[in-house]
Amino acid sequence: MLLYLHPIFNQALALLNSFMITKILLPSLLMVSLFVAFKHQIKMEANPLSEDTKPIKNVLIAFSETINGEKLFGYRNQYGKVIIKPRFSEGGDFRDGYAKVKKPIKEGKVYKYSHKFDYFDGEDLLVINEAGEVIIEGKDNESFVCQSNGFLSKDVVPKGSKPGAYSAHATNAEIVDLKSGKTIPLPPEISYVDCFKNGIAVVALKPEVINPSIEVEQLSKWGYIGKDGKYKIEPIYDQAEDFDNGVALVKKDNQDFFINYQGKKVRPNTVKLLGGQVFSEGLTMVESPLGTFKGVNIYGETVFKLPKNLECLTLTLERDFADGRLPVKDKKTAKYGYVDRAGRLVIKTQFKSVGLFKNGIAEVVTSRNHKAYINTAGEITWEEK
Repeated sequence: MLLYLHPIFNQALALLNSFMITKILLPSLLMVSLFVAFKHQIKMEANPLSEDTKPIKNVLIAFSETINGEKLFGYRNQYGKVIIKPRFSEGGDFRDGYAKVKKPIKEGKVYKYSHKFDYFDGEDLLVINEAGEVIIEGKDNESFVCQSNGFLSKDVVPKGSKPGAYSAHATNAEIVDLKSGKTIPLPPEISYVDCFKNGIAVVALKPEVINPSIEVEQLSKWGYIGKDGKYKIEPIYDQAEDFDNGVALVKKDNQDFFINYQGKKVRPNTVKLLGGQVFSEGLTMVESPLGTFKGVNIYGETVFKLPKNLECLTLTLERDFADGRLPVKDKKTAKYGYVDRAGRLVIKTQFKSVGLFKNGIAEVVTSRNHKAYINTAGEITWEEK
């Protein structure tokens, strides 16, 4: 009898085990796994990111410290790690792997009328790479205009000019390939070269003298050159802005209009720009008489409207959008955050102050009055202690 029941007992036991595994054990394990994952997610979202949890390319941000009574600038990455120790009296933004900086006062000259990156302090100016190595040293009759796209734009001023002279006194302009160190020849009539963006830069011809007795001059015509130093678009405009989303805003014969990379007129400009603002990432902000703001494109079409409680910082920042983010302020709470190019509040208004995004990182001041870095998702990558 026992021998006869044994197989039946084994079969029943197997069915019971199967039932317990599928109906009880597996769901229990699944619930535990979900709980652990959820708890881990909450922990990750609640804490600032670190180099270990977010291994992306270093973004170098200038910071300052007072050392032996002198304010010196260095660079740290988005996680707060010091990459270049403070040793410069001024530190510009890194663009495409290079930054322009200034020697400390004890090493350089002190000029009575000197301003940030102004003329007559050329021999105090340097261009460094991301390792802090000096790539270019300035000369005493130079001014570094901008470094971007791997090129340095320079103004060369005459010897003996007065301190604080405006660029209209420049008799020449130069561009330098930062990788090779070679100076690229330019047409001799060019007096000024702006930043390169997408391989093209705004240039101005030598100034016209308006009143020699009081040294009043004005830059004449504007155009565009490529990295080879040759004209991409002839200098025929009274005013010219950088290209953005394939078009540039220019002015000629008192008319504002957009051109493409071939210099062809695309359409007239119908947008009244605020405070000298230009289009950035294809949009610009416009304020209504009631104090509300909307984002419009080059066709004058409304892309989005900000809620009435939000205002943009158009008049205090050099541009509106950067890395797809627009800084905004809540009028009621006086806190700052960011909206995207569709006008959606993607980083809530929680900061005491904010800046533009650069290379995917923005510097902010938290509610605890601490400096911090955030990424475009609003995650804190570093906060001072």
